[in-house]
Amino acid sequence: MTNAPRHDAHFHSRLSPPWPHSLVQLGGTPFAIGHQHGRCLGGAIQALERAFLEFLTQSYGGGLRGRLRGRAAHLLMRVIAGAMMLRYWPPAFREELRGVVTGMRDAGCGRFDRTRLAVINTFDDMAGAWAVRSFACSAFAVPGEHGKMLVGRNLDYQVIPHQLAAFNTLFVYYPQDRLPFVSLSWPGYIGVVTGVNRPLLSVNLLSVPARDASCRGLPEGLVNRMLLEDTSTPQEALERLAHLPRTVGMNLLLVSPHEGCVVESSHTRLIGRTSREGALIATNHYATAEMEPLQVDCVRQLDSLLDHRFLTRDGSQQRAQEIGAQVRVGMNVADVRRLLAAPSLVSGGQVQSVVMDLGRGELWLAEGTTLPVCSSEYRRMLLRDVFA
Repeated sequence: MTNAPRHDAHFHSRLSPPWPHSLVQLGGTPFAIGHQHGRCLGGAIQALERAFLEFLTQSYGGGLRGRLRGRAAHLLMRVIAGAMMLRYWPPAFREELRGVVTGMRDAGCGRFDRTRLAVINTFDDMAGAWAVRSFACSAFAVPGEHGKMLVGRNLDYQVIPHQLAAFNTLFVYYPQDRLPFVSLSWPGYIGVVTGVNRPLLSVNLLSVPARDASCRGLPEGLVNRMLLEDTSTPQEALERLAHLPRTVGMNLLLVSPHEGCVVESSHTRLIGRTSREGALIATNHYATAEMEPLQVDCVRQLDSLLDHRFLTRDGSQQRAQEIGAQVRVGMNVADVRRLLAAPSLVSGGQVQSVVMDLGRGELWLAEGTTLPVCSSEYRRMLLRDVFA
């Protein structure tokens, strides 16, 4: 890898048909990775921050009053992220953040303080601590027709979902002395919500509102990234996760070609559960007796795109039951896509829809830029080409 950031046109040409969103390869030292990211996507990072600031303005009633209150809220987030949360980040991630800021400056994007980037990477954790989370995501894994694992995953979000759908970016990371991995996320975000590494360990995040949520720990996205960089199996990932300082509630669907588990975790507790009748299912509630007492069912609605079904624990449980009624051993990719598009699983805030065929090493990504993205075509990518 060189230090020069780029959208790799030759890489695009090997994907049939090509991924219509941004596809960015990043590699080298933490600073080099950040610098490539910032130079390549600085304008997009600024656009997403502007959309987020407008969201805050409207959340506080709009107009001048809403704008002033929104800017004050953003400043408070910067203080919390910069003064409290960054201290928990490993030095490599802080160095990568510095690289992004430097890359943006070198690309002519002007000064962009690292606390503004920290907000992009910790907003979900702060929202979890303030009980502002939705129950909208769905994921499952099941042995496919070839006997190896298939993963289906919808990610739904209630903050600037239109912009997130439009700015979906496939990052291919080659971190120095770590495992290469793919992450479907957004400009400025260095963590992982949906990803798979070269040994074909898949990590999929589903938020869970939890009573013990805290800002004192690693952001959930960076926790997931460390699992992809450092582990090759669900069991290794579970053991690694137990020793990381976590912030908020989450279900992690961890799947490799031959096995999988769901890890239910919070700031203070975690437990793994395995499949029932061959299938693993995760939505946005805890399904184990050990974790259920930590569940919170009070979530503020931030966007009318999400109706009541996606804002309650009951709705999350109903989605899990719907998946359980339809998922079966021996499914193929088309079956998984149909289930992901079932009306009971699709909200107006669906920003990602992904199928991973870990037996064949295939990644299928919904290419749409309008909501819900599962209404679009899916693009097939061979992971051996992505990692070539």
